[in-house]
Amino acid sequence: MYLIDEAKCTGCAACMEICPTSAIYLVNHKANINYDLCTDCGRCLEVCSGQAIRFEAAKIQPIQVVEQPSMSRSIFSALKATAKAVGSVLAPFLISKLGDIVNSKIDNSPRNTGMNRQYLNKMGGRGGGRQRRNRGGKR
Repeated sequence: MYLIDEAKCTGCAACMEICPTSAIYLVNHKANINYDLCTDCGRCLEVCSGQAIRFEAAKIQPIQVVEQPSMSRSIFSALKATAKAVGSVLAPFLISKLGDIVNSKIDNSPRNTGMNRQYLNKMGGRGGGRQRRNRGGKR
């Protein structure tokens, strides 16, 4: 970053004439720099007869990042709500497809495995759990 010492500036405008981006302008016969236009080319420093222009490295201050808990919570809650919405839409579809796959496997299974529709219906559709015994009316 180039700085102009107004006490040393003679107002000769040599820096203004050589500046390729027209970043230097005169106010009350003293040079000023528009830092939005300045590209730090250094041409003004070379032509300044009064040595009013000097280069000073910009002081870079670290940016402190502060996480906002409300922002992370809102993102999490939005993701959670989206997952619930997607799940509520997909669950019936996935369950019906899973049922189709199981039925297909049962229908296509070899008959000697004992795993067929008659067996499953006998077991109450549970597929191989322990059978309940009738113990004199107690369950």
